[in-house]
Amino acid sequence: MKTARILLLWICWLNAVGLTIAQTWTQTSAPVTNWICSASSIEGDKLVAVATAGFGLSPGPIYISTNSGLTWQCTAATNESWVSVASSSDGNKLAAVTQYGGIYTSTNAGETWNQATNAPNTFWSSIASSADGNQLLAADPGAYLYISTNSGNTWAPTTAPPEDWFSVASSADGVNLLAVGVDAWVYFSTNSGLSWVQAGIGNKEWESAAVSYDGTTFVAAAFDGPIYVSTNSGAAWFRSNAQNLWWQAIACSANGTRLVATVNRDGIYTSPDSGLTWVRNNAPRAIWTSVTSSGDGTKLIAVINGGGIYMPMLGIANASDGIVLSWPTNSINFTLQENLDLTNAIWTDVTDLPTLNPTNLQLELTISPTNSSDFYRLVVP
Repeated sequence: MKTARILLLWICWLNAVGLTIAQTWTQTSAPVTNWICSASSIEGDKLVAVATAGFGLSPGPIYISTNSGLTWQCTAATNESWVSVASSSDGNKLAAVTQYGGIYTSTNAGETWNQATNAPNTFWSSIASSADGNQLLAADPGAYLYISTNSGNTWAPTTAPPEDWFSVASSADGVNLLAVGVDAWVYFSTNSGLSWVQAGIGNKEWESAAVSYDGTTFVAAAFDGPIYVSTNSGAAWFRSNAQNLWWQAIACSANGTRLVATVNRDGIYTSPDSGLTWVRNNAPRAIWTSVTSSGDGTKLIAVINGGGIYMPMLGIANASDGIVLSWPTNSINFTLQENLDLTNAIWTDVTDLPTLNPTNLQLELTISPTNSSDFYRLVVP
């Protein structure tokens, strides 16, 4: 007989006050290691995460998940000083770069990997992929941006000027591209990298770039600085209402409205409106190095250098008619259970069915506990 796998236990006090709507992030079954980057399919079901070396650490592995991050498996890729990974929209074509010269690709969702023999032998900092996985954009810090139009078989430098490139991003069709660098300017291309335009948002220590699926939304985050957003493919930019923090990584939904960003040695923030408002999530303070979003923005993972891989699970908020429990749609097959006293092991299923909140795309259930405290958990048989 299979035992129930508990994902999260929430204690809900009836006299709780000051509760806010914020996602709570929970560590997955992935091992603790020096994670550096992650990527997702458009549905968020297929995920990939890579680990790096540095500071006396051994080279790291590549792990994949085929069930939205609930379980993880180590791939056959060799342990390397991985720094970045990208995924096609179906999650089958993957591309990863090492810090010291290697570009590797997979055509079977990470089961096997091959080194690109025609790639430049140089340092790499970031890689991005089009939806079909045919066009790849890779960044050489302190030098050039390179493009491949045949899934990494051959590479050519773009016309972008030499910068200390740190992060690149691509639209689904590979037409709209964004590149940011440390102590550098933000550059974007609207013609598949044939020409590049400097965004007028200043020379800063830019850390992370994101582009929406349709290529209309560009997002650039600075370390100890602001987050800037463009909703017209770089023609105009506005400073979001995010605080000046040590922003480390950023991702966006397919339509560019839902943003998620991590802060180095701090937490995780989300925005439901393209950066106009931000909410700090319930996540541990850590060295968050990467965050990944599905197309609809409901399935998220974030990774820690020197820690684990996390995903948001169960949230709680006050309501006029009770208390609202919420969880992401990738938990649709899970069962909510209730226990009135943790001194016993009697858990009962909550028979009321959750509904989808179209505003935040979360499954929600309003409850009215009758005791001073109730305990709730999500389980899967």
